[in-house]
Amino acid sequence: MRNVMCMLALVGAASTAALAGDTVVYTDARTGNGTLGGYVKYSGSNGTGVAFTYGAGNRLADIKRGPGGVANFVVSEGPASNPGGSSGTGHIYALNNLDAVATSATVSTGGQMWNPIGIRYNAAANSVLSLDNISAGSPPTVVRGLYGVNYSTGTQTLLQQERVAIAGVSNPTPEGRAWHEGGTYLTESPLGNGEYYVMATTGGRFVGPYLGTPNRNVSSTIWKVSINGTATAATFTETIDTAAASFTRSSDALTNFNYTDFRGLTANAGNNTLYTTSTFYGLIMAIQLDGAGNFVNSSIVLSGLNAPEAIEYDASTNTLVFAELGTRSLRRVNLDGSGLTTIDTDVFVRGITFTPGIIPAPSAASALALAGLAAMRRRR
Repeated sequence: MRNVMCMLALVGAASTAALAGDTVVYTDARTGNGTLGGYVKYSGSNGTGVAFTYGAGNRLADIKRGPGGVANFVVSEGPASNPGGSSGTGHIYALNNLDAVATSATVSTGGQMWNPIGIRYNAAANSVLSLDNISAGSPPTVVRGLYGVNYSTGTQTLLQQERVAIAGVSNPTPEGRAWHEGGTYLTESPLGNGEYYVMATTGGRFVGPYLGTPNRNVSSTIWKVSINGTATAATFTETIDTAAASFTRSSDALTNFNYTDFRGLTANAGNNTLYTTSTFYGLIMAIQLDGAGNFVNSSIVLSGLNAPEAIEYDASTNTLVFAELGTRSLRRVNLDGSGLTTIDTDVFVRGITFTPGIIPAPSAASALALAGLAAMRRRR
Protein backbone atom coordinates (compact mmCIF):
# COMPACT_ATOMS: atom_id res chain seq x y z
CA MET A 1 0.00 0.00 0.00
CA ARG A 2 1.37 3.41 -0.94
CA ASN A 3 0.22 6.91 -0.21
CA VAL A 4 1.77 9.33 -2.67
CA MET A 5 1.22 12.97 -1.83
CA CYS A 6 1.19 15.69 -4.46
CA MET A 7 1.98 19.34 -3.97
CA LEU A 8 -0.53 22.00 -4.90
CA ALA A 9 1.12 24.70 -6.95
CA LEU A 10 0.66 28.22 -5.68
CA VAL A 11 -0.53 30.50 -8.47
CA GLY A 12 -0.16 34.24 -7.90
CA ALA A 13 0.85 35.95 -4.68
CA ALA A 14 -1.13 34.71 -1.71
CA SER A 15 -0.98 36.16 1.76
CA THR A 16 -1.94 34.43 5.00
CA ALA A 17 -4.36 36.18 7.29
CA ALA A 18 -6.56 35.21 10.22
CA LEU A 19 -10.28 35.75 9.79
CA ALA A 20 -12.62 36.73 12.60
CA GLY A 21 -14.43 33.69 13.96
CA ASP A 22 -14.31 30.31 12.25
CA THR A 23 -13.49 30.18 8.56
CA VAL A 24 -16.15 28.64 6.31
CA VAL A 25 -14.61 26.03 4.01
CA TYR A 26 -16.76 24.60 1.21
CA THR A 27 -16.77 22.77 -2.10
CA ASP A 28 -17.84 24.41 -5.34
CA ALA A 29 -18.82 22.01 -8.15
CA ARG A 30 -18.96 24.96 -10.54
CA THR A 31 -21.63 24.11 -13.12
CA GLY A 32 -22.96 21.31 -10.94
CA ASN A 33 -21.67 18.61 -13.26
CA GLY A 34 -17.95 19.16 -13.01
CA THR A 35 -17.36 20.27 -16.60
CA LEU A 36 -15.50 23.38 -15.44
CA GLY A 37 -13.64 21.72 -12.62
CA GLY A 38 -14.23 21.93 -8.89
CA TYR A 39 -12.87 24.00 -6.03
CA VAL A 40 -12.42 23.94 -2.29
CA LYS A 41 -12.95 27.53 -1.15
CA TYR A 42 -13.09 29.50 2.07
CA SER A 43 -15.07 32.44 3.41
CA GLY A 44 -15.49 35.19 0.87
CA SER A 45 -13.01 33.68 -1.59
CA ASN A 46 -15.61 33.88 -4.38
CA GLY A 47 -13.69 32.43 -7.29
CA THR A 48 -10.40 31.52 -5.65
CA GLY A 49 -9.36 28.43 -3.76
CA VAL A 50 -7.88 24.99 -4.28
CA ALA A 51 -8.80 23.86 -7.79
CA PHE A 52 -9.28 20.16 -8.50
CA THR A 53 -8.84 18.60 -11.92
CA TYR A 54 -10.49 15.21 -11.78
CA GLY A 55 -11.99 12.43 -13.88
CA ALA A 56 -14.38 13.36 -16.67
CA GLY A 57 -17.90 13.83 -15.40
CA ASN A 58 -17.02 13.75 -11.71
CA ARG A 59 -17.78 16.48 -9.19
CA LEU A 60 -16.82 17.33 -5.62
CA ALA A 61 -19.44 16.79 -2.93
CA ASP A 62 -19.04 17.11 0.84
CA ILE A 63 -16.08 18.38 2.85
CA LYS A 64 -15.43 17.90 6.55
CA ARG A 65 -12.53 18.33 8.98
CA GLY A 66 -10.12 15.40 8.87
CA PRO A 67 -7.41 14.12 11.21
CA GLY A 68 -4.47 16.26 12.25
CA GLY A 69 -4.38 20.02 12.10
CA VAL A 70 -7.17 22.54 11.74
CA ALA A 71 -6.39 22.94 8.02
CA ASN A 72 -6.81 19.23 7.19
CA PHE A 73 -9.98 17.98 5.50
CA VAL A 74 -11.63 15.00 3.84
CA VAL A 75 -13.51 15.55 0.56
CA SER A 76 -15.92 13.26 -1.30
CA GLU A 77 -16.37 13.08 -5.06
CA GLY A 78 -18.76 11.21 -7.32
CA PRO A 79 -20.04 11.15 -10.88
CA ALA A 80 -22.20 13.91 -12.26
CA SER A 81 -24.33 11.32 -14.03
CA ASN A 82 -24.68 7.57 -14.41
CA PRO A 83 -21.14 6.32 -15.09
CA GLY A 84 -22.45 3.65 -17.45
CA GLY A 85 -22.75 0.48 -15.42
CA SER A 86 -19.69 0.19 -13.17
CA SER A 87 -18.94 0.94 -9.56
CA GLY A 88 -15.65 2.23 -8.27
CA THR A 89 -15.95 5.74 -9.68
CA GLY A 90 -16.32 7.53 -6.36
CA HIS A 91 -13.43 8.95 -4.35
CA ILE A 92 -12.61 10.22 -0.89
CA TYR A 93 -9.63 12.57 -0.78
CA ALA A 94 -7.48 13.97 2.00
CA LEU A 95 -6.73 17.67 1.55
CA ASN A 96 -4.15 18.78 4.08
CA ASN A 97 -2.25 21.93 5.05
CA LEU A 98 -4.67 24.28 3.37
CA ASP A 99 -3.16 27.07 5.49
CA ALA A 100 0.32 26.56 4.05
CA VAL A 101 1.58 24.46 1.13
CA ALA A 102 -1.44 22.28 0.51
CA THR A 103 -1.14 18.58 -0.31
CA SER A 104 -3.66 16.02 -1.49
CA ALA A 105 -3.96 12.23 -1.43
CA THR A 106 -6.60 9.64 -2.24
CA VAL A 107 -8.00 8.03 0.89
CA SER A 108 -10.18 5.51 -0.95
CA THR A 109 -11.57 4.71 -4.37
CA GLY A 110 -12.73 1.69 -6.33
CA GLY A 111 -14.55 -1.16 -4.66
CA GLN A 112 -18.27 -0.43 -4.26
CA MET A 113 -17.86 3.31 -3.83
CA TRP A 114 -19.77 5.12 -6.53
CA ASN A 115 -21.31 8.45 -5.60
CA PRO A 116 -20.39 9.42 -2.01
CA ILE A 117 -22.23 12.55 -0.90
CA GLY A 118 -22.29 13.18 2.86
CA ILE A 119 -19.13 12.34 4.82
CA ARG A 120 -17.94 12.68 8.42
CA TYR A 121 -14.56 11.78 9.89
CA ASN A 122 -14.80 9.55 12.98
CA ALA A 123 -11.64 10.10 15.01
CA ALA A 124 -12.19 7.18 17.41
CA ALA A 125 -12.26 4.71 14.51
CA ASN A 126 -9.92 6.72 12.24
CA SER A 127 -12.54 6.25 9.55
CA VAL A 128 -14.59 8.34 7.17
CA LEU A 129 -18.33 7.64 7.26
CA SER A 130 -19.55 7.96 3.69
CA LEU A 131 -23.14 7.98 2.47
CA ASP A 132 -23.30 6.67 -1.11
CA ASN A 133 -26.21 8.29 -2.91
CA ILE A 134 -28.83 6.57 -5.02
CA SER A 135 -29.44 7.67 -8.60
CA ALA A 136 -31.95 6.72 -11.28
CA GLY A 137 -30.65 3.98 -13.53
CA SER A 138 -27.68 3.23 -11.30
CA PRO A 139 -25.67 0.15 -12.24
CA PRO A 140 -26.69 -3.11 -10.53
CA THR A 141 -23.13 -3.71 -9.34
CA VAL A 142 -23.34 -0.74 -6.99
CA VAL A 143 -24.33 -1.46 -3.39
CA ARG A 144 -25.59 1.87 -2.12
CA GLY A 145 -25.67 2.74 1.55
CA LEU A 146 -23.55 3.96 4.46
CA TYR A 147 -19.89 2.92 4.42
CA GLY A 148 -17.14 3.05 6.97
CA VAL A 149 -13.88 3.83 5.13
CA ASN A 150 -10.63 3.33 7.04
CA TYR A 151 -8.58 6.50 6.68
CA SER A 152 -5.22 4.67 6.71
CA THR A 153 -5.96 1.66 4.51
CA GLY A 154 -8.89 2.83 2.38
CA THR A 155 -10.83 -0.35 3.22
CA GLN A 156 -14.57 0.08 2.64
CA THR A 157 -17.05 -1.63 4.95
CA LEU A 158 -20.77 -1.54 4.14
CA LEU A 159 -22.59 -0.55 7.34
CA GLN A 160 -26.13 -0.34 5.95
CA GLN A 161 -27.43 -1.18 2.49
CA GLU A 162 -30.24 0.93 1.13
CA ARG A 163 -33.54 -0.78 0.45
CA VAL A 164 -34.81 -1.06 -3.09
CA ALA A 165 -38.44 -0.25 -3.87
CA ILE A 166 -40.63 -3.09 -5.10
CA ALA A 167 -41.69 -2.79 -8.73
CA GLY A 168 -45.23 -1.48 -9.15
CA VAL A 169 -47.32 1.67 -9.01
CA SER A 170 -47.42 2.12 -5.26
CA ASN A 171 -44.17 0.38 -4.31
CA PRO A 172 -45.08 -0.57 -0.74
CA THR A 173 -42.52 -2.19 1.55
CA PRO A 174 -43.30 -5.77 2.62
CA GLU A 175 -43.33 -4.66 6.24
CA GLY A 176 -45.47 -1.62 5.57
CA ARG A 177 -42.82 0.63 7.07
CA ALA A 178 -40.20 3.13 5.94
CA TRP A 179 -36.78 2.12 4.66
CA HIS A 180 -33.52 3.94 4.26
CA GLU A 181 -33.01 4.84 0.60
CA GLY A 182 -31.62 7.78 -1.34
CA GLY A 183 -29.30 8.87 1.46
CA THR A 184 -27.60 12.25 1.18
CA TYR A 185 -26.05 13.92 4.25
CA LEU A 186 -25.32 12.88 7.83
CA THR A 187 -24.37 14.59 11.08
CA GLU A 188 -23.10 13.82 14.55
CA SER A 189 -25.74 13.57 17.26
CA PRO A 190 -26.20 16.83 19.18
CA LEU A 191 -26.17 14.73 22.37
CA GLY A 192 -22.43 14.14 21.99
CA ASN A 193 -22.89 10.40 22.52
CA GLY A 194 -20.98 9.25 19.45
CA GLU A 195 -24.13 8.47 17.46
CA TYR A 196 -25.07 9.93 14.08
CA TYR A 197 -28.21 10.94 12.22
CA VAL A 198 -28.50 10.02 8.56
CA MET A 199 -30.87 11.52 6.00
CA ALA A 200 -32.92 9.24 3.74
CA THR A 201 -34.13 11.68 1.11
CA THR A 202 -36.67 9.29 -0.41
CA GLY A 203 -36.77 6.69 2.30
CA GLY A 204 -40.28 7.00 3.68
CA ARG A 205 -43.55 5.18 3.22
CA PHE A 206 -45.12 4.96 -0.23
CA VAL A 207 -48.74 5.98 0.24
CA GLY A 208 -50.06 6.34 -3.30
CA PRO A 209 -49.25 6.54 -7.00
CA TYR A 210 -46.09 8.16 -8.27
CA LEU A 211 -46.41 11.96 -8.36
CA GLY A 212 -43.40 13.09 -10.33
CA THR A 213 -39.79 13.89 -9.56
CA PRO A 214 -39.16 13.85 -6.71
CA ASN A 215 -41.89 11.43 -5.79
CA ARG A 216 -44.08 13.64 -3.60
CA ASN A 217 -45.81 10.61 -2.11
CA VAL A 218 -42.58 9.48 -0.46
CA SER A 219 -41.81 11.09 2.87
CA SER A 220 -38.21 11.68 3.86
CA THR A 221 -36.89 9.96 6.97
CA ILE A 222 -34.01 10.48 9.40
CA TRP A 223 -32.30 7.49 10.97
CA LYS A 224 -30.30 7.30 14.19
CA VAL A 225 -27.09 5.33 13.69
CA SER A 226 -24.91 3.70 16.34
CA ILE A 227 -21.45 2.71 15.07
CA ASN A 228 -18.97 0.34 16.69
CA GLY A 229 -15.47 1.40 17.67
CA THR A 230 -13.85 0.43 14.38
CA ALA A 231 -16.63 1.70 12.08
CA THR A 232 -17.16 -1.84 10.75
CA ALA A 233 -20.70 -2.37 12.06
CA ALA A 234 -23.70 -0.14 12.74
CA THR A 235 -27.28 -0.21 13.99
CA PHE A 236 -29.91 1.86 12.16
CA THR A 237 -33.08 3.03 13.92
CA GLU A 238 -35.80 4.97 12.12
CA THR A 239 -36.22 8.07 14.28
CA ILE A 240 -38.11 10.69 12.25
CA ASP A 241 -40.62 10.21 9.44
CA THR A 242 -41.93 13.41 7.94
CA ALA A 243 -45.23 11.61 7.25
CA ALA A 244 -45.86 11.22 10.99
CA ALA A 245 -48.88 13.04 12.37
CA SER A 246 -46.67 14.91 14.85
CA PHE A 247 -44.46 16.39 12.14
CA THR A 248 -45.07 19.88 10.76
CA ARG A 249 -47.54 19.65 7.86
CA SER A 250 -46.76 20.51 4.28
CA SER A 251 -48.96 23.20 2.71
CA ASP A 252 -48.90 21.44 -0.66
CA ALA A 253 -52.47 20.47 -1.52
CA LEU A 254 -51.31 17.15 -2.97
CA THR A 255 -48.92 16.19 -0.21
CA ASN A 256 -50.15 17.88 2.96
CA PHE A 257 -49.63 14.60 4.79
CA ASN A 258 -45.85 14.68 4.40
CA TYR A 259 -42.78 16.52 3.24
CA THR A 260 -40.24 15.08 0.83
CA ASP A 261 -36.82 15.67 -0.69
CA PHE A 262 -35.04 16.54 2.57
CA ARG A 263 -31.29 16.57 1.96
CA GLY A 264 -29.03 18.68 4.18
CA LEU A 265 -28.61 17.73 7.84
CA THR A 266 -26.71 19.30 10.73
CA ALA A 267 -26.88 19.38 14.53
CA ASN A 268 -26.66 21.99 17.29
CA ALA A 269 -25.62 20.55 20.63
CA GLY A 270 -26.49 23.82 22.32
CA ASN A 271 -30.22 23.34 21.89
CA ASN A 272 -30.37 19.61 21.09
CA THR A 273 -31.73 20.30 17.62
CA LEU A 274 -31.28 18.97 14.11
CA TYR A 275 -31.58 21.34 11.16
CA THR A 276 -32.45 20.09 7.71
CA THR A 277 -33.26 21.45 4.26
CA SER A 278 -36.00 20.42 1.84
CA THR A 279 -34.74 21.21 -1.64
CA PHE A 280 -38.16 20.58 -3.20
CA TYR A 281 -40.12 22.75 -0.73
CA GLY A 282 -37.42 25.44 -0.39
CA LEU A 283 -37.19 25.52 3.39
CA ILE A 284 -35.01 25.01 6.44
CA MET A 285 -36.60 23.09 9.31
CA ALA A 286 -35.62 22.66 12.96
CA ILE A 287 -36.24 19.28 14.62
CA GLN A 288 -36.16 19.20 18.40
CA LEU A 289 -34.91 16.01 20.10
CA ASP A 290 -35.36 14.76 23.65
CA GLY A 291 -32.61 13.54 25.99
CA ALA A 292 -32.65 10.13 24.31
CA GLY A 293 -32.26 11.62 20.86
CA ASN A 294 -35.83 10.96 19.76
CA PHE A 295 -38.23 13.28 17.93
CA VAL A 296 -40.13 15.89 19.98
CA ASN A 297 -41.40 18.47 17.49
CA SER A 298 -40.52 20.37 14.33
CA SER A 299 -40.80 23.94 13.09
CA ILE A 300 -39.94 25.88 9.95
CA VAL A 301 -36.96 28.21 10.38
CA LEU A 302 -37.05 29.77 6.91
CA SER A 303 -39.16 29.19 3.81
CA GLY A 304 -39.33 30.62 0.30
CA LEU A 305 -35.79 29.55 -0.55
CA ASN A 306 -34.67 28.38 -3.98
CA ALA A 307 -33.49 24.76 -3.66
CA PRO A 308 -31.44 24.77 -0.41
CA GLU A 309 -29.30 21.70 0.09
CA ALA A 310 -26.10 21.35 2.16
CA ILE A 311 -26.35 22.98 5.61
CA GLU A 312 -24.03 23.24 8.62
CA TYR A 313 -24.37 24.76 12.09
CA ASP A 314 -21.61 27.29 12.83
CA ALA A 315 -20.96 27.19 16.56
CA SER A 316 -18.62 30.19 16.43
CA THR A 317 -21.47 32.50 15.36
CA ASN A 318 -24.49 30.40 16.46
CA THR A 319 -25.85 30.56 12.89
CA LEU A 320 -26.64 28.22 10.01
CA VAL A 321 -24.63 28.29 6.78
CA PHE A 322 -26.33 26.68 3.80
CA ALA A 323 -26.11 26.26 0.04
CA GLU A 324 -28.93 27.66 -2.08
CA LEU A 325 -28.56 25.85 -5.39
CA GLY A 326 -31.27 27.78 -7.20
CA THR A 327 -29.47 31.09 -6.75
CA ARG A 328 -25.97 29.55 -6.85
CA SER A 329 -25.05 31.11 -3.53
CA LEU A 330 -23.69 30.30 -0.07
CA ARG A 331 -25.78 31.96 2.65
CA ARG A 332 -25.97 32.45 6.42
CA VAL A 333 -29.02 32.83 8.66
CA ASN A 334 -29.79 33.08 12.38
CA LEU A 335 -31.42 30.13 14.13
CA ASP A 336 -34.76 31.96 14.21
CA GLY A 337 -34.68 32.64 10.46
CA SER A 338 -33.66 36.29 10.74
CA GLY A 339 -30.55 38.02 9.42
CA LEU A 340 -30.28 36.22 6.09
CA THR A 341 -27.02 37.19 4.38
CA THR A 342 -24.96 35.98 1.43
CA ILE A 343 -21.37 34.78 1.86
CA ASP A 344 -20.49 33.97 -1.75
CA THR A 345 -22.24 34.03 -5.13
CA ASP A 346 -21.86 32.15 -8.40
CA VAL A 347 -21.00 28.94 -6.55
CA PHE A 348 -22.53 25.46 -6.65
CA VAL A 349 -21.86 24.43 -3.06
CA ARG A 350 -22.24 20.76 -2.10
CA GLY A 351 -20.29 20.58 1.17
CA ILE A 352 -19.66 22.95 4.08
CA THR A 353 -17.42 22.84 7.15
CA PHE A 354 -15.60 25.23 9.49
CA THR A 355 -12.11 25.63 10.86
CA PRO A 356 -10.62 28.00 13.45
CA GLY A 357 -7.29 27.82 11.64
CA ILE A 358 -5.57 30.39 9.48
CA ILE A 359 -6.53 30.00 5.82
CA PRO A 360 -4.76 31.67 2.88
CA ALA A 361 -6.45 34.91 1.82
CA PRO A 362 -5.33 35.38 -1.81
CA SER A 363 -5.72 38.58 -3.72
CA ALA A 364 -8.47 38.84 -6.33
CA ALA A 365 -6.15 37.47 -9.01
CA SER A 366 -4.72 34.63 -6.93
CA ALA A 367 -5.69 30.99 -6.59
CA LEU A 368 -4.28 27.76 -5.27
CA ALA A 369 -4.34 25.37 -8.23
CA LEU A 370 -3.97 21.61 -8.09
CA ALA A 371 -1.85 20.38 -10.99
CA GLY A 372 -3.88 17.47 -12.26
CA LEU A 373 -4.61 15.87 -8.88
CA ALA A 374 -1.69 13.49 -9.29
CA ALA A 375 -2.20 11.67 -6.01
CA MET A 376 -1.86 7.92 -6.52
CA ARG A 377 -4.70 5.61 -5.49
CA ARG A 378 -4.06 3.43 -2.50
CA ARG A 379 -3.70 -0.21 -3.44
CA ARG A 380 -5.11 -2.94 -1.26
